[in-house]
Amino acid sequence: MTDRFQKPLGEMPPEFLEANIQPILKFCVTLLHASSLAGSGTLVQCGEKHGILTAHHVVHKGKHPFDFRYASDDFIGLLFEDKPHEFGLPLKYLVCHDIGIPVSDDEGPDLVFLEIPPGEKLGTLKAKKSFFNLTANSENRLAYCEDDEGGFWATSYSVEFRSSVERMQDGLPALKVPTWVGYTGIEKRYVVGEFDYVEVGISYTPENDMPPSFGGASGGGLWKLFLSGVERDDGEIDLKAGNPVFGGVLFYQTNREENRRSIRCHGPKSLYQVVPSRLLG
Repeated sequence: MTDRFQKPLGEMPPEFLEANIQPILKFCVTLLHASSLAGSGTLVQCGEKHGILTAHHVVHKGKHPFDFRYASDDFIGLLFEDKPHEFGLPLKYLVCHDIGIPVSDDEGPDLVFLEIPPGEKLGTLKAKKSFFNLTANSENRLAYCEDDEGGFWATSYSVEFRSSVERMQDGLPALKVPTWVGYTGIEKRYVVGEFDYVEVGISYTPENDMPPSFGGASGGGLWKLFLSGVERDDGEIDLKAGNPVFGGVLFYQTNREENRRSIRCHGPKSLYQVVPSRLLG
């Protein structure tokens, strides 16, 4: 077995890429607010705290900023299943941790953690989904995500143009916004202050069916998957991917130039160093 196997995405079998989508989706949620798509998020655990890591502007900007006041009757809806469903979280019960307050839309920092207190809602989410633990094996995960060898990258996100209105079992309408996983590559890394940033590339071709705009993708996840291979007797390689490692949070799309654009993300240092320092002290 080769433990640092490299292979271009275009040469990976479609069925192999498809098989690695579900392990990523178990951490993903879509955020609804004021009857519309607000953004994307990733379920994470930091110490004993559980919640949603997303972009700061998803929560605090837009037409309807989230209202966390104690007397608020505001809530967010979470989508985390393929079928139409409803799952609401009253905002007055959440604890909003502003990890990175943006200097500007394109520069960042742009991170927020919505802490979900212990109780029935958190229990339901734990039964249905998984929370990625940012404080388990964090040094190795950080080093792995900073190493551009031996793996491949994917983004998880929800986008408005793929949303639809469907009927639940009781006949009431419900917004359905599927979470999509797309494969990509690192184009640029840099650090500003204590936060690190990663830019990944998006290519528009007739085959890949990329969205014209990534509205709703903010707060989505960047993931790295370890790639290994076993050489068969005939010389062909059987590919195997490791468990996905959370490596960043999407927050900004650059302008499209011809058939290319970039998605700017917070990187692994922001996840494994800055977030725990803010939440755990």
